[in-house]
Amino acid sequence: MARSWTVHAAGEPIGMIQSCTACGHVLEDNTAWLEGRIAVMEGDDRGPAWFPAGSLIAQSGNCSVTLPDRDLEADERLCAGAN
Repeated sequence: MARSWTVHAAGEPIGMIQSCTACGHVLEDNTAWLEGRIAVMEGDDRGPAWFPAGSLIAQSGNCSVTLPDRDLEADERLCAGAN
């Protein structure tokens, strides 16, 4: 079965949550990192990961990828808020 992708626009993180600027869909929730529920190696102090603000993020199931600046492909569609 072919995978279909929904494309979101990453906003600036607010607290520990990063959402789509168009529809509000949560792209990253780093609350677990803040609460110490994420295992990190001793001495690793990089902090939580975020998508670059303004970038296009394609999601399908539990997979998220940052898209390069290009036209959408046939299996990609913009989120509901971007229409």
